[in-house]
Amino acid sequence: MANRIVDALSGEVVFYSNSLATVTRNTVVLRDAEARSQIILSLSRITQVKKITTTYPFLLVIATASLVIAAAAASSREGGGAGIPFAVLGILLLAGYFLSRRGSVLFVAGSEILETIAGTPAEAAGLIAAIASAQSVAGEEQVVWSSAHGAP
Repeated sequence: MANRIVDALSGEVVFYSNSLATVTRNTVVLRDAEARSQIILSLSRITQVKKITTTYPFLLVIATASLVIAAAAASSREGGGAGIPFAVLGILLLAGYFLSRRGSVLFVAGSEILETIAGTPAEAAGLIAAIASAQSVAGEEQVVWSSAHGAP
């Protein structure tokens, strides 16, 4: 992904880039949702990093209930073929649960708190690993790493 701000920073090598941010040797460049503006955050200022995972557990609950109804209808003498539609609905809701999970990264830099746009949980984990790698290369002190789960 082309990143004009990183290109303008002289001597910066891109370690990692995804839809959430770009990590260089000394900075993290965060993107906003519309990709109109970017924030440059120095790695030395970061004091804490959290992975925030947003899930929609109601989809999982409805999927489980639908699969239980499908099993009951399939084993009932008077199910009348209702098990198959409920099973399909349950599987679709289960797939919707896994596909709708979102991950973002929260940065604490002094008194400022910055959060990346929502991406996949794998992108958030990759960004955190890249920041840890860049800080170890730069010889920075390690930051506090944690994980948080949230729901809308």
